[in-house]
Amino acid sequence: MSDQSTRACGAVPSSLQGLRSAFKIAGQIAVSALACAGLFYLLRDRIDLLDPDAIRSILSEFTLFEWGAASVLTAISFWAIGQYDAAMSAHLSLSVRRQDAESAGWRATAISQTLGFGLITGALVRWHVLGRKAGLTLWDASRLTAAVSIMFLVGWVVVISGTALVTVAIPAPYKFAAALAILCFCGILALSIWALPPWSSRLPSVRVLLKSVGLTVLDTAPAALIIFLFLPDGYAPFTVIYLAFLAAYVAGVMSGIPGGAGAFELCVLALVPHSNGDALIASLLGYRLTYYLGPAAIAGTSLVFVRPARRRAAQSVTLHKAACLPPEATLTQLNMFKVHQPRGSQLHVLRHITTNSHIVLGDPFGKRTDADRRQETLAHLQRDASHAGRGLCLYKCSAGVAQSARELGLAVHQIGQDAVVSPADFAVDGSDRRTLRRKLKKAQKSGVAVRALHFDDWVDLKRIDAQWQHRNGAAMGFSMGTFERTLVRRQAVFTASHNGRICGFITFHTSGNRWVLDLMRSDATCPDGTMHALIYDALKVAREEDVGSVSLSTVPLSGIIAPCTLTEHLLSRRFDSSRYAQGLFQFKRSFSPNWEPVYVVGSSYTSLAISAIEISRRVKHPIRAKTNLLHEHYGYYEFAA
Repeated sequence: MSDQSTRACGAVPSSLQGLRSAFKIAGQIAVSALACAGLFYLLRDRIDLLDPDAIRSILSEFTLFEWGAASVLTAISFWAIGQYDAAMSAHLSLSVRRQDAESAGWRATAISQTLGFGLITGALVRWHVLGRKAGLTLWDASRLTAAVSIMFLVGWVVVISGTALVTVAIPAPYKFAAALAILCFCGILALSIWALPPWSSRLPSVRVLLKSVGLTVLDTAPAALIIFLFLPDGYAPFTVIYLAFLAAYVAGVMSGIPGGAGAFELCVLALVPHSNGDALIASLLGYRLTYYLGPAAIAGTSLVFVRPARRRAAQSVTLHKAACLPPEATLTQLNMFKVHQPRGSQLHVLRHITTNSHIVLGDPFGKRTDADRRQETLAHLQRDASHAGRGLCLYKCSAGVAQSARELGLAVHQIGQDAVVSPADFAVDGSDRRTLRRKLKKAQKSGVAVRALHFDDWVDLKRIDAQWQHRNGAAMGFSMGTFERTLVRRQAVFTASHNGRICGFITFHTSGNRWVLDLMRSDATCPDGTMHALIYDALKVAREEDVGSVSLSTVPLSGIIAPCTLTEHLLSRRFDSSRYAQGLFQFKRSFSPNWEPVYVVGSSYTSLAISAIEISRRVKHPIRAKTNLLHEHYGYYEFAA
């Protein structure tokens, strides 16, 4: 008995929720009906002048050419409508083919604009089409419908504002509001570039935002041209018709009434002042027949013939399956980069997705990395980024990859050079390493002792990192490893002690035959030459372990001897005036390394500039792992293990 009572009580909220939703829909319809009634009352004088026989006569005089042209304009508009879904499904990373998204988009719009309640009917149609073709869930279909609606509204605001600015008859206060709306849109564009996670993940890219404006024009301008086409010559300027159409279309959609019937016509009648209302109503009826009835009939019939498509197998890449991982792959422990294999490519990359860019760190890697495979991988990466409405950026890539990128027509700039040392051939002899010998002697006289990391050292490392950041400011991140337990425990770590206390440490990303220098930290008591001694001992250990090369990491802005672009000229001048870059260069030059140029590659110069801003923001404002005292307590034992 109690179980039945419990179930009965649990059913009450569900039924109340259904009633609440029903009342909300009924309220929306009632408000829309009242608004239409009010508008009807205000326009009663113009409506009284309408002659149904005259409207019927004008409608019958439309030529076959006009009907054909209207059909072509309808096809152009619905093609643009399909592009909304293609753009947003890629932006939301839904596993949907472009042609399937386009097909679902125009069908959903054709049916939802006729039946009304666009978000509900649109989501159901997309679920029916893409659920069969791509296994899309109702939740994903609803997300896609909402994203497409927001994309259209953003474009609509910009387009109607721009149209208002160029329309002479619009009063000054409305033009001021239109200019303010366009400025707000520009602010959203800037925020899309400047924002950091988690906000950046909620914003569309600059390409998607600009595409929304272009698609809104391609969607609405042909539709408005249908009305303009059916009107008599000289009836009204197209800008007036277009402005009235934009306002009336959204009013009809927001009314929730099927097809926006009544609300759309009344808005157009109110916004297009003319004594001959019969011709305007006749043109609106011709628009309804062409733009609503025809597409809805085609879309509704085609839904019956939607067949399940063969789904593409999901492509997953793990660290264990990816061959020949680079040392920087340890950055995946921070969830900043992920190992990614472009579809159709045999190579892997380390990729990070921002609002506007697919950022690839370093070179593509795999068992065989010849020039042809590199170029093929770059082409696939460029295609994937473009499909998602983002730009491609290869950050800190080698000269070979940069050359392949040039052959594909991508934008290429040198941004620095990498200091690479061969442990097998390394020695402190020679005049080019006299600074290193002097520093090593100073460290030796000070009693600095270097050894590999011991599990008891974690507390000291944390203390040194905190002191270093207090002296030098917050540590950078992104492609630079941060002092995180999950990362450091997978690196080669060397510590330096002075007077029995750890005073500094360095860490290396390691993988197979290559090491890459990552963190360098010291406290205020660290004697001169300690960092040199740490790297020197690390090179000796690398030689014992048969490591082929050790990178002392990149010196930014350096090595640009013959600048080829304006950007490289500016970077070269910046290096000459940067004390940080000069000091880093002098430190690494003491090891007499082989200097290898490092490049950045972008889809275009504009895309590269946007990617550079996003990288700079993430380097200077890294995302820190959220921990608490309990995690730190158990983390100590995890690190010791």
